Amino acid sequence: MLLNARRFVQKGDQTALILLAIEDITERKYHRQKLEEANALLELLAATDGLTRLKNRRSFQERLTEEVKRANRSSTPLSIMLLDVDHFKQFNDTFGHPAGDSVLECVARLLEGNVRSTDFVARYGGEEFAILLPNTDQSGAILLAERVRQGVADGDWRDRGITVSVGVATMNTSISTDESLVRDADIALYRSKNNGRNSVHHSEEHILTGE
Repeated sequence: MLLNARRFVQKGDQTALILLAIEDITERKYHRQKLEEANALLELLAATDGLTRLKNRRSFQERLTEEVKRANRSSTPLSIMLLDVDHFKQFNDTFGHPAGDSVLECVARLLEGNVRSTDFVARYGGEEFAILLPNTDQSGAILLAERVRQGVADGDWRDRGITVSVGVATMNTSISTDESLVRDADIALYRSKNNGRNSVHHSEEHILTGE
């Protein structure tokens, strides 16, 4: 294209040179924009769980680190929830993996529908999900966790009822890092699973809410 422009210059056609230069710049901008769009899509795919379309564990961990820093800096509360779909292996063995995948997709949509727009929902791995709750203290986190638990239990399930066990942890003077927050939420989750499932436990206290 620029070679053609030089030919026009030799013939004294300055207008053609200007037009070709503009066209060349426009084309480069177009390709640059397409490259940026492609890179943005790749970044989105790298941060998204392919099945549930939620953010993935890596994305959750990155956001958690940011929120912990913000909470420590501004002295604002921060809580997280970890939750497991109850008896999921048994469900897969009984109804098959496609049915299990459908359950995970439906749980993802129910979680999104039962949390606030400021919360961050992710698939943590397998049948486990994680929810980040900025500006949420212990009592608020327990209320949200119960709403999530109840929302799943009340879902319109095709094969059989689905429930979740929930573990909640809140930052305090002894829990001030992302690692300790996840650790305490995980401990609370196992309390829920070991106490009949379909329940909510907080790392500092527990509230059994299932049957």
